[in-house]
Amino acid sequence: TRVAGCTPVREAEDIGRLAAHGASLAVFLSAEMADAVSDKCMSAGMPHDTPAAWVYRATWEDERKRLTTIGDLPRSMRDAGVSNHAIIVVGDCLKPKPDSRSYLYSDGFRRGRA
Repeated sequence: TRVAGCTPVREAEDIGRLAAHGASLAVFLSAEMADAVSDKCMSAGMPHDTPAAWVYRATWEDERKRLTTIGDLPRSMRDAGVSNHAIIVVGDCLKPKPDSRSYLYSDGFRRGRA
């Protein structure tokens, strides 16, 4: 998708091509591209209910973020009034996993020596 005044994305970096692999994606771009990201991901085979999230003004005092789905991503961003750059994450990396806590520092975790 082309946006006036923007440099086109190289073919190898096209959202649709990347989404077709089924991998999770993290994309930093203008919020006005949320429709294109959603459409390209779903056209590439991602189901409408694939988890998606956006973060606007990350780490700033007025940070806003939302967990949604790829199908509802554009509406979620519009409803929140996000109209500038946002970080968009799409994929199963956002699905909660049972007992997904790290055991790195638990007493039961055994560390090997280098």
